[in-house]
Amino acid sequence: MKKVKLTFSIPEDLVKMIDERVPKRKHNQFITEAITARFNIMEQEQFMREVARANQARDEELTKIEEGLEPEDADLQSDELDEDEILELDEF
Repeated sequence: MKKVKLTFSIPEDLVKMIDERVPKRKHNQFITEAITARFNIMEQEQFMREVARANQARDEELTKIEEGLEPEDADLQSDELDEDEILELDEF
């Protein structure tokens, strides 16, 4: 991948932290990885926001569907059916 040289300013305390913890020859790699990691976090956050919006829309749609069910239809939505109800369903 082609590299581009940039000039930008960062706070002195960050420079000091980098100098203390990262060998000078690895500064570029460290900065590149830090920026890449931050972009990955931003993408994950955006994905999670989209999932939350989709889930909310789905929940609203399911609520509307459930509100439109007749009482006997709502019974069919129950997770636990007794044996008589199962037999009634088999008749259909």
